Amino acid sequence: MRADGSTKFAPGNQWGYFPSVSGAWVLSREGFLENNALISNLKLRAAIGLAGNNRIDDDQWRFLYSVNATGGPGFGEATQYGEQWFSVSDGKKFPNTKIKWETTLTRNVALDISLFGDRLTITPEFYWNTTKDLLYESVIPSTMGFTKQMQNIGQVTNKGIELSINGDILRGKDYVLSANFTFGMNKMKIDKLNDTDDILWILDDRWKPDYDNYCLRVGDQVGLIYGFVYDGLYSPDEFYFDPTQNFLAVPNEGTVINTIYQDSNSGAATLPGKIKFKDLDGDGQITENDRTVIGNTTPKFQGGFGLSGQWKNFDFTANFNYMVDFDVYNATNYMLSSSISNTNNFYNVLADFTQKNRWTYVRADGECLYKNTNIDGSVNEYITMNAGKSLWNPADVEDKVTHSYFVEDGSFLRLQDVTIGYTLPSNLTKKWGMSKVRFYASASNLFILTGYSGYDPEVDVQSGLTPSMDYNRYPRSRSFVFGTNITF
Repeated sequence: MRADGSTKFAPGNQWGYFPSVSGAWVLSREGFLENNALISNLKLRAAIGLAGNNRIDDDQWRFLYSVNATGGPGFGEATQYGEQWFSVSDGKKFPNTKIKWETTLTRNVALDISLFGDRLTITPEFYWNTTKDLLYESVIPSTMGFTKQMQNIGQVTNKGIELSINGDILRGKDYVLSANFTFGMNKMKIDKLNDTDDILWILDDRWKPDYDNYCLRVGDQVGLIYGFVYDGLYSPDEFYFDPTQNFLAVPNEGTVINTIYQDSNSGAATLPGKIKFKDLDGDGQITENDRTVIGNTTPKFQGGFGLSGQWKNFDFTANFNYMVDFDVYNATNYMLSSSISNTNNFYNVLADFTQKNRWTYVRADGECLYKNTNIDGSVNEYITMNAGKSLWNPADVEDKVTHSYFVEDGSFLRLQDVTIGYTLPSNLTKKWGMSKVRFYASASNLFILTGYSGYDPEVDVQSGLTPSMDYNRYPRSRSFVFGTNITF
């Protein structure tokens, strides 16, 4: 039994009690397996217990006041004599005296198997964790005078399997080569939210697009990216170039109208060459209701493997890790494909947006062909000039809208670290009064194999409620270390 106390909760809720129990049965010691030539150890173990989480800011349960020289009790007036008023230090968060420990019930069953005189060990493990009373900063009606409140909401279940294998591949008098391998699969499902909602929309707090791009929905997984489904560019065939309106491109009947993007310098959001989304609800317009799951940030499986060995006085280790089949949203590329905060000089755009690939309104001599009434055949020339173009014009994108074009597969294999060492002969070090001297060189993050176009696909994977959002993240550093271990 473990008892933890925390002043982050109000009196009466400060203590949490977390019992646990575990047990094991060594089957290899039973008569039916004793002295088995193949199995040197076989153990079945299981554990169940509770764990608590109090990782929130301090004083979420009570008002905190600060001295304000000008903020009066009514409309912020100052007093005649300069008296100081006390005001709430955080005017956005409403205290909650009922918040308490977030609790996780953990259950796991594993089998430890050793074969060939412990030369090969295999450990499969199944776990099933249930977390309830999640500590979550909820949005509350602003009519209360506040906008947020820390609350205990919902329940999530986390199930998965893990497999680890360790073994000696080669073993001799003055050499050994060993290997290890781990494999895991995990899925986190939402069992319950609060007492009133089955859906909670969340906006990632790093990129902060114009529409919520994550969703907690009862029965769904955690970490699903929501957004609009990219459907290419609007085609000139979907419009009528009206000669009575200076050849304005007027949408034909049946053309889906984009109400998500605002108008740009070229005109309305629904024009030839502009981004087109799929109308999932069939109402003829692109609205918030057309958002759907466009990415799953949970890897299908993940793990690592490594090699270690020794030959005479030389030794080495190399460790790799991998994740397979998970999505990353490349918000950095989105910004470099737009004119957001860059409406005058388009210096920073992706190299893909060459004149050959992007939609353009101006021909090589600088003449604008769209809505041009001075050049005969300007409409046909405009259409011909953009035939086969696959990308929009960055100047036409002035809003942050999460859509499927920038969802990428983040699968990767990384060489996490490698070390090579050499130990001086003992007959030499003893002369110097030392029992052991080893020199080594190590490097970390030497390379990564991935199809992801950003710096690093491993961005907040399975972390928090809005994972795998890559926006202006620095790449992981590559380090080299040279050193020595001396034992006297």
